[in-house]
Amino acid sequence: MNKIETITTNENIDTEKRGRIVFFSLLITFSIFIIKMSQDWGVDKAWMSYVIALAYFFIAFVGLIWVFSFQIRLKSIPCLAQSALFVASEFLFVEMFFFEKLDRIYEAVLLLVILGVIWIATYVSFLMANIFNVGLYKDIPLEQVARTASYILSLFMVYFFTFTFLANGMNLYILLPVILLSYFAISAMHIRNLEFEKKDFWRRTILTSFIMLVLFLGSFLIGSKHEFVSIVPTVGFFVSIGGVSKSATERESKMNIILYGLILLVVFAVNIWSNL
Repeated sequence: MNKIETITTNENIDTEKRGRIVFFSLLITFSIFIIKMSQDWGVDKAWMSYVIALAYFFIAFVGLIWVFSFQIRLKSIPCLAQSALFVASEFLFVEMFFFEKLDRIYEAVLLLVILGVIWIATYVSFLMANIFNVGLYKDIPLEQVARTASYILSLFMVYFFTFTFLANGMNLYILLPVILLSYFAISAMHIRNLEFEKKDFWRRTILTSFIMLVLFLGSFLIGSKHEFVSIVPTVGFFVSIGGVSKSATERESKMNIILYGLILLVVFAVNIWSNL
């Protein structure tokens, strides 16, 4: 096969894969709308939401294997799991944000608008997983873009999961372990994409998870609304990951710490103000 034929074949494969990504992300989004519109359970059966979210996780995971034409490796599992977890978090957020069955037209329209945003986010998530997966086979110039996407999607996941667990009204002894586990999983999946050494990976993951948990507790104990409480650990993740990068100079790192510290103070001030 000559060079022109090789390029044409690769372009055809990429076009096919993009088509499957678009189709699968649309299918996921449309199914969320159908489930929400046909929902017939109430607060007493909130566990159903977690069962369906778990199903979405496995469907998204297996679906991505099909999307990638079964061309995956063992190292592909974390990036597939990250996108699958994002899909599960989206469903839970929509489920808790619109918990009751939608009876009004404007609620259905608002749901459609939110699902439009969710489709775009899901599509980006699948593209991100594809870039990381292809990067295991060859060097590609889009890996930094995928890392940025991973950072942004992780921020959304922190907010979605925090809001969901709070809105569900879990007991504290269940809430804290679940919150910590979700923070740890989200942090580990993103930090892995940054390609730190194993020792540094564990140190950063544990430290990031601990910082987020402490910030969550500080905001949670104030007694603010779920929407505001969820912002604090999200900002905590933003600060912990973005505060000191590998390429930043010592002066830049200090400036980042000051800047992110001010952001945290503003967020806490908003939480306190909202509770007055």
